Amino acid sequence: MNFEFFETLNPKPILKKEIILKGAGKENIIKAKIAEKVTIRIGPVVQKWDVVVGEIADSLLLGLDFLKFHNSIIDMEKMTLTLDQSIIPITKIKTKDCENVPSF
Repeated sequence: MNFEFFETLNPKPILKKEIILKGAGKENIIKAKIAEKVTIRIGPVVQKWDVVVGEIADSLLLGLDFLKFHNSIIDMEKMTLTLDQSIIPITKIKTKDCENVPSF
């Protein structure tokens, strides 16, 4: 999650431990913090999850830990995301940097 999106959360989770994301960003590192028990809602799925908050271009990226926990299937042909057997349509949005970005 980026800091801009984090600032829109209400109630705002407390940022805890600072971490370094290696192999990411222009300098191959990104300083980030952990926000504990953030409520994530995607379609009918609601989950409290610890998230990394850092200087990234996207508002939110779903990590492999979250996707694995929910037995996720990403079907690019049908443009759907399945979380815990709930099928959620993926739409394409236009951002300031590029077109046709998948979104839920």
